[in-house]
Amino acid sequence: MNKPICCLLFIMSSLGLYAQKYIAVDYANSWDHYVIDNKVNVRSTPSLSGEKLFQLNAGDAVRIIEWSKDWEWLLEESYYAPWYKISCAQGTGYICGRYISCKEAVGDLDNDGEDEIFACLCITERKGGAVSDVHPSFYNVNKNHVLIKKSHIEHIDLEKFYKKPIAEDTSYSIVKCEDLVPNVSFLVAISGFGDSSVGGDGWSKARYFYFANGALKYFATLSNSWSETHHETVEKFEFNGDRIEHINTYIRWENGKESAPRIKRISYRWDGKDFIKIED
Repeated sequence: MNKPICCLLFIMSSLGLYAQKYIAVDYANSWDHYVIDNKVNVRSTPSLSGEKLFQLNAGDAVRIIEWSKDWEWLLEESYYAPWYKISCAQGTGYICGRYISCKEAVGDLDNDGEDEIFACLCITERKGGAVSDVHPSFYNVNKNHVLIKKSHIEHIDLEKFYKKPIAEDTSYSIVKCEDLVPNVSFLVAISGFGDSSVGGDGWSKARYFYFANGALKYFATLSNSWSETHHETVEKFEFNGDRIEHINTYIRWENGKESAPRIKRISYRWDGKDFIKIED
């Protein structure tokens, strides 16, 4: 790259005109979001000059009731964040989008009898874009994952398990495996939905994580993929007492003929503290 272009890119970056990153939050009125930091100010107007009405803490639920791309934007930890008008148990006011979740899952993830909130932000290169907007972008990804319990915040680095940026369409849920004794809960990150009627192919991945000895661990990825002319793979779990069986079924088509299913099974046993792979 020649020197003038390098200088131009540096100037554009310095002026905030190159690859800016914005908080992208779904702002449908019917959706609840959660505060993901403590001592977050709620103000009388969408501006830092607005009067401080009250403070919210991690785990407090809020509902977005109004938003405008023309309100003041704040640069917070390298992201441009909009203001949202919210309602909550304490009242109504304006809060910076950097401090509320855009994706969340609620459940007893660490199996101590009390629910936790797993939440994160999404960032995008499109100003004013929401998570629900169809906008392919490398930066429309999940960031700043946190696990919240009674206002205590634990930061979770999911990308260390992925070894790459997390897909933009990833959604989260907490699933309690009631057929497993003793009960174990999984954090499930689902991404990559496809439609075999469009282009002939489709796929999805469901990554399963669990808590053991106070730490989040990766368990397994269930990958389903299909092609109208080539193959189909389906993975699932079966629970039986203290055991989980991971079943992978593979079928291939060639010259219009379906092959016999190839089935691979891997078994795990929960010993009360962690999963142990059962060797054949």
